[in-house]
Amino acid sequence: MDHNVIEITGIIAVFGMPVLIALIVMLYISKQKRDKYHMIETMVKNGQPVPDYIFKDNGAPEESSMQMLRNGLIYIAIGIGLAIALWGFGLNDAIGIASIPALVGCAYLVAYFVARGKEKAQTGKSESDNTH
Repeated sequence: MDHNVIEITGIIAVFGMPVLIALIVMLYISKQKRDKYHMIETMVKNGQPVPDYIFKDNGAPEESSMQMLRNGLIYIAIGIGLAIALWGFGLNDAIGIASIPALVGCAYLVAYFVARGKEKAQTGKSESDNTH
């Protein structure tokens, strides 16, 4: 009887905790949005102007291109270090796990080059607008 209770508790914990964590995060985000719209409603009722930045803020700060470059290089280094460590311990079958942070680092580098290209395009466009 005791083994059944432990097994059932383990299954509920393994599958229930991620659901519970996701539910808590969703409730927190929902509460923040509700509070934001309540603040906007109060500002409109009181006749105060609503600043534009309130509508543009999505809650996550934009990452600068230099931060993306740094993060990409760090993740690639972690992947390489993990691969070397696993190889050193003789766990050759597990070396593929090291590709996960390395590929995340590659994604950051791609995002860096895309953001840098957009920044150059915007800078070039604004400079050409000023010359005319």
